[in-house]
Amino acid sequence: MKIKKEKKMKTYKNLFVVLICIITLQSCLNSNTDICVQGDCFNGEGTYNFSNGDIFKGNFINGQLDKGTYYSNNGTKYSGTWKNGNINGECEMLFNDGSSYVGEVNDGKRNGFGAQTYSDNSKWIGNWKNNEKIEGNYNYENIYNPMDINSNESSQIIELIKGDANMHLIDVEFNGVKETFIFDTGASNIFMNPSLLNKIKLSGAKVESLNITGSEAEIANGDLIPIEYVRISNVKIGNFTLDNLIVSVSYDDKSSLLFGKGALNKFKNYSFSKDGSLTLVK
Repeated sequence: MKIKKEKKMKTYKNLFVVLICIITLQSCLNSNTDICVQGDCFNGEGTYNFSNGDIFKGNFINGQLDKGTYYSNNGTKYSGTWKNGNINGECEMLFNDGSSYVGEVNDGKRNGFGAQTYSDNSKWIGNWKNNEKIEGNYNYENIYNPMDINSNESSQIIELIKGDANMHLIDVEFNGVKETFIFDTGASNIFMNPSLLNKIKLSGAKVESLNITGSEAEIANGDLIPIEYVRISNVKIGNFTLDNLIVSVSYDDKSSLLFGKGALNKFKNYSFSKDGSLTLVK
């Protein structure tokens, strides 16, 4: 019985030794997966693969990341310069939710002046401290999306209305509510007043308030005025009907109705001639 017990203890000991060897071998294998797969990853250009799936492509100095693009395994991409293992200085960040940041970074965090663009096309521009917004303002931008344009025509030439003092005007219809706007290529967006917005809401149009605080717009004299952003569907311009058009609304009923170039960004292409012809391309 004593011999059997000794054999049993020896068997356990051997299994323990084998287990330690397996764990040690696995650890060694894992440590070897951080590897330079192309170029010079010590002093020069190269590509370095990390064991967690991250990849860096760019320049190295003394084996440290210097300047290039870092691809995180979660889909985030960082382009810029590195210091002490963190991205620093001017950089561009593309996040896995579709948002992005372009601006100043210190120790891997947004610090200084920069612009954050969110997945809903809103943008915050201003100063940051440790990834927190300090001073700045929000704005929204229209972007081209063929799914938002309804028309059987691929393009159209719209003859604008001639107004006073060489001014041009354009008719825009919001869910049946028709208004004439000043065509102003210097304006960043469509600007309307609260009265018109209320009429549009009463028509039953799909209107979504983009409720963000700190939104401002610059007017002709350079002053900044507070505004609200709304998203409106069923907006007719010529023979085109647009959905999800982002509009700026002032808080002053006396504000002029302006049709700016930001609204034209909903189209694939557009051009304006001095004779008053506006060409829109779906």
